[in-house]
Amino acid sequence: MKQYACTIKEKTESFEKPNIQKKLLEKKVIVVDVFGDPIPAVHVLGAVAKTITNAKGEAIIQSNGIDSITFSHVGKVTQKIPFDKLGSKIILEDDIEDLGEVIIEAVKPKKDNLWIWVLGVGAVGMYLWTKNSKKKNAPKPVTL
Repeated sequence: MKQYACTIKEKTESFEKPNIQKKLLEKKVIVVDVFGDPIPAVHVLGAVAKTITNAKGEAIIQSNGIDSITFSHVGKVTQKIPFDKLGSKIILEDDIEDLGEVIIEAVKPKKDNLWIWVLGVGAVGMYLWTKNSKKKNAPKPVTL
């Protein structure tokens, strides 16, 4: 039987990952409409974190300081603001679109399907007639 010897060399070099993690910056904002009323459920999107405003229109935004923050809500104009130029109050304006002319027309049902209705009503009538005739032919209780 053959035997093998092995030696373990000490590790002379170390490959450590440099610590690149930057400290995140936080900023509290309030999102309001043009009348100053808070807007709940506004989507606040950044490169680092995403959040939604609470019932008071408040949100805490985390950022690395160099990205832009996007504020979007249904019926409001979406805004993209750099984090360093972000104030404590964000005003979202209404997104109003004019629609063209809308025409509503009533469509009469086709009379080609009239025979289906006649057959359906006839079948229901036959069912009710047979059900009623069975009740009439049922034996009557005998009284003494």
